[in-house]
Amino acid sequence: MSPLTGILKLVYSVSSGIKNQTGETKPLTRFRFPRYFNDTEVMIEYDPVLSHAQTAIQSAKNGLYSSEAIIFAYDVSGFTMIN
Repeated sequence: MSPLTGILKLVYSVSSGIKNQTGETKPLTRFRFPRYFNDTEVMIEYDPVLSHAQTAIQSAKNGLYSSEAIIFAYDVSGFTMIN
């Protein structure tokens, strides 16, 4: 092991220890909605629009519609009205 490698390992260990002791870690947040499973429960490619729709249906009115199937979902976030 070269002297430079030893110094780098020491610096990394000290900085990791300081970071762990301060407790200043950011809480983990979900960066995508849970995967959507259709009625056959076969895993398909991740689709953010269907996943968002499924989460919205499950959370609407305390899960009243959670057993409903999604027939169609479309992302309208970039939609602009034409006058």
